[in-house]
Amino acid sequence: MDRYEFIDTLRKNITVLGDYNYVNDTVRYYENYIYNELSHGYSEEEVLNELGDPRLIAKSIIASYNSETTRSEDDTPVDSDRYTGLVAVANKTIVWYKGLPIMVRRIIRIALLVGAIVVGSKLLVAAAPLILVAVVIGIFYSFYKGR
Repeated sequence: MDRYEFIDTLRKNITVLGDYNYVNDTVRYYENYIYNELSHGYSEEEVLNELGDPRLIAKSIIASYNSETTRSEDDTPVDSDRYTGLVAVANKTIVWYKGLPIMVRRIIRIALLVGAIVVGSKLLVAAAPLILVAVVIGIFYSFYKGR
């Protein structure tokens, strides 16, 4: 496969998105990447081997696009910057979570909130003696400092 076949295969596989600006930008990114690598002395074969199968890249692009354009419950766009740099596993988790019914997502959020409260209260109970000692020392310090 040469770079033209690679780009053509990639374009054909991501045009299902229907967002032609996004498709063109993505294809342009890969064209520029290949061109830059070639200009740095790498062979076309090396560059294409590094990139891998364009159909797999297209699947990843489609999954990423769908997770970025998914709307949250209050119909505001999902903050795609939060996901920048996450590994593919995390992207799959996000897509999986967004695919759940709203009621299940709410139950998960409530369970996480209750867990955070329980852990926080246990930490507070464990730290209570230290807090009490610090308060008593503070009271004595302010009492003797005022004399």
